[in-house]
Amino acid sequence: MQFENLLNAFLVSLSTQIIVDDDDSKVWSIYDAGPKNIRCPIIFLPPVSGTADVFFQQILALTGWGYRVISLQYPVYWDLLEFCDGFRKLLDHLQLDKIHLFGASLGGFLAQKFAEYTHKSPRVHSLILCNSFSDTSIFNQTWTANRYWWYVCTVQIIVPLKILMLCVQSYLRRFDQYVDELLSSHGTVNDN
Repeated sequence: MQFENLLNAFLVSLSTQIIVDDDDSKVWSIYDAGPKNIRCPIIFLPPVSGTADVFFQQILALTGWGYRVISLQYPVYWDLLEFCDGFRKLLDHLQLDKIHLFGASLGGFLAQKFAEYTHKSPRVHSLILCNSFSDTSIFNQTWTANRYWWYVCTVQIIVPLKILMLCVQSYLRRFDQYVDELLSSHGTVNDN
């Protein structure tokens, strides 16, 4: 219960939503904690299965040490350039010229791409990656997915089911034989 109270207090006190694009559906949710006079904060980009609040314990610890920490949930962008441009606009809105960028999984991939995007006028002072990837070309290879699911369906599902059915059929045949033997040795119920 204490954990939930701490999380709820955190979420309520620090949550802000910002729209920086012309498209009003692109809403950035941010948690900005620590001294606002720090102009080079640590920014957390969450994994695809997480939101900005997944880093709340790190935010609490780092702000306790005097750091400014921003955790954000990015809106849906359908290409990297659009994301990078939206993220740049967010940093402009927050008046941040340099940042330390931490990214987990998809957040790490996006952090790398933003660092590449701004390489001519660098905005990323440091980059910290956690369980990230640098190349997405494997995701474009749909043949691998087809082959994987064929393998899963045939080898891991259908074959074991066939083996199970053979075992059950064999067991039922032996059970029928046992019942027949029992009935023939003891007579039928109506033989009394």
